[in-house]
Parts: sequence; structure tokens; C-alpha cells
Amino acid sequence: MSTNIYLIMKQNEIINKIIEQQSLDVFKVGCDRKNFEILKDILKRKDMSIDDIMTKYGMSLMPANRRINLMSKAGLVKRIDRKRKIIATPLGQRLPNMISEIRKYLKNNIRNHFGELT
Repeated sequence: MSTNIYLIMKQNEIINKIIEQQSLDVFKVGCDRKNFEILKDILKRKDMSIDDIMTKYGMSLMPANRRINLMSKAGLVKRIDRKRKIIATPLGQRLPNMISEIRKYLKNNIRNHFGELT
């Protein structure tokens, strides 16, 4: 095997590992109940400030920043306006729909196993 082919294969392997980890991080961070609620609020209001999040969720600055930083690192939100305003990224905008699709899938599977739910 030539060196160039080997390097391309290694590069693809590294890229795939990064994509896999990032995908898992999106779900790990985005599916935390409180983070998910914060994300939905950001989507409803189009943008929120860190102060809004602190007030609504009864958090001090450090825990609020920790959650926003995790969501930002996962690619769900980004900070603007001197980092005080937070908006959802395109991925963050799609996550609630992805979760909804998963719920529909699971509901159908449960119905198939246990019959119609009321």
C-alpha cells in the first residue's frame, strides 16, 4: 500500500472518530432534561441572555455558563453580543425535531409490542 493511500485512510479514520464523538456529545448534552428545556426556550425566543437563563432556571452564573458552554461545545448554541446573548445553531434548531422523531419511533415500537396505548 502506498504512503498516500495509507495517509488518506488514516485521515478518514480520524475524521470518522471525530464525527462519532461529536454526534454522541450532541445527544449527551442536548438530551439532558434541563439543557433540552433551555434549548427549547432559546428557540422560542430566538435568543436569550445568560441572565434570562439564570432567572428562569434559578441558577447562578457559574452553573448557567457551564450548561451553555457544554451546549456550545456540542454545537447546539453559540454566544453573540459580547457572549451575553445565546442563539441556537442550525444543529440546535434541528435537535428537537430529531428527538420528536425518536419518540415517534419508540411509541410505534411500544404499540407493536403492547397494543394501542390510550
